[in-house]
Amino acid sequence: MKAKSILYSKGTTFMEILVALIIISPLVFLVLNIFISHLYHSKTINDKYIADQNIFKTYYLLEKILKDLDLHRFNIPPVIHHLGTIRDSENLPNPINRNKKFAPKLNSTPISAYKLDLNATFIAKNIGTFLTACPKYDHKFKKQKYKSYLAIHSNGFLHITAEVANINNSKCKIFNIKPTKSMFIKNNLKFLKFIKAIIPFEEEYTIYIDKNNILRYLGHKGNINIENQPILEGLKLLDLHISNIFDNNIYLLKASLESKKEYRTFSFTHSLSRSQPYNFLLN
Repeated sequence: MKAKSILYSKGTTFMEILVALIIISPLVFLVLNIFISHLYHSKTINDKYIADQNIFKTYYLLEKILKDLDLHRFNIPPVIHHLGTIRDSENLPNPINRNKKFAPKLNSTPISAYKLDLNATFIAKNIGTFLTACPKYDHKFKKQKYKSYLAIHSNGFLHITAEVANINNSKCKIFNIKPTKSMFIKNNLKFLKFIKAIIPFEEEYTIYIDKNNILRYLGHKGNINIENQPILEGLKLLDLHISNIFDNNIYLLKASLESKKEYRTFSFTHSLSRSQPYNFLLN
């Protein structure tokens, strides 16, 4: 009799639990559904935040490229590399294209750009590859800051490196000039001995997406890679096109960017029109 009572009690307890589960299961399902929905929306919001950050960081990098053109009026545009293959001005492929880890994404368009330090301009006082040149402006020149230089002659430009030596009791310098291959300029070496001015490159670099969707900064000295740094992760598309507007005096850069299904298009220009190099030499 006692055993029967125990079984009856156990059965009752099981039925009570079963009934309770049936009653609360919709509530559990509702809470679980709200929790999953919250996680989904939190991830969506976080993904959108990351995508917006990626796009606008890239926006400001591209905007900087065009703004740096307003530091001068030389007709030396940034270079767009199509089909994800980075090449120098002589169409030679960059070694980064063969790098298994950091090679450019094939459907991307890397862009090579630069910034000149006009404050450190030197004006030549003689001709030749051992050039005596004096500063155009009152500027403290730190040769270790610069990797290469833009050399100006009456008909155009050269990309050079130089060993720089001081002259006693003078702000003038002696430049032992050597031509270098370039990402932007096709050197015509017949003008190497007729340089009129020298301006340091403050930056020479290529911005590109690698095969892992990481936006990278590839620093150059001429066409030689000297650094490769990640900027941000998760940018899937960098599609760039550059053209001339206003009688070929202004560059227009159009950009299409995508990150985490967020897609944006932008256009960039600069303010100063382009001019011939001799105008700079006359001023």
